Amino acid sequence: DRASKDSLNTLPHLAPILRTARKATPVLDIKTALFLWAMEASTLAVLLAAIWLHDRSQRHYGLWSLGFTAHGVGVALIAARGVVPDWLSIPFANAVVLASFPFWIAGMLSLAKRPLAGWAVVPVLTWIAGMLVEPIRDDIGYRIVLYNLSAACGFLMLAGIAIRHDIAVLRLRRLLAGIWTGQSLICLTVATNCLVTRPKSLQDAPFSEISTVSSIFGFIAVIIIGARIAMDRSEQRLRHLTRTDPLTGVLNRRGLVEDFAGLSASGTASGRLLA
Repeated sequence: DRASKDSLNTLPHLAPILRTARKATPVLDIKTALFLWAMEASTLAVLLAAIWLHDRSQRHYGLWSLGFTAHGVGVALIAARGVVPDWLSIPFANAVVLASFPFWIAGMLSLAKRPLAGWAVVPVLTWIAGMLVEPIRDDIGYRIVLYNLSAACGFLMLAGIAIRHDIAVLRLRRLLAGIWTGQSLICLTVATNCLVTRPKSLQDAPFSEISTVSSIFGFIAVIIIGARIAMDRSEQRLRHLTRTDPLTGVLNRRGLVEDFAGLSASGTASGRLLA
């Protein structure tokens, strides 16, 4: 900065050019980040739909695809505020974004072979109920608070499912729960600060850029962990097919040899004989 000031003082004819260059420096604003986020979610939705269409028995992929579709469409509508009508970019768009949580939760429960749960719709119902209250509906600060509280609830639900149900090895489940808990804490932080500062626009909301960027990276991390879980489950499935008879499901020769070797090792260590 000091060198720049000295240059401006000694070369006054360059001052307008330098000031113009500084003003022209591109900045990644929140709308651009939201559009990138929407593209990421939509791309993932297409990939998950393709996997589900290839194997209809993997219902969780279809549910996750619907969730990311809703998320991508909703985020794109939020980013398009000022271009589309306000009712489309505010109450409807946020409801569509939060409607992704029931699909994600349903997909997690399907992966764990658990029945669907009615409480999965709590995040989107919280938003809809809040929009019926006029002071909240007419104040952007309150709307940001309401959205972040609803999203925090959804992330905590996902974290709870990851910890409680056997969808993968414990290490990966803890990573998923940690990511979703962190996103929930960020949402709660944004909600608390907005409740105090009462921002007049989405751009003025405290930690809005941090929240958006952290959500993008959080989704990327979840995608990576999800891919690892899918690979592990595919490996387990192939291992099961190579060890069992396809008609009866009982162990074949390979399965008997491998299981007997494991039992023999444990029996020898405990001093027992095994036949």
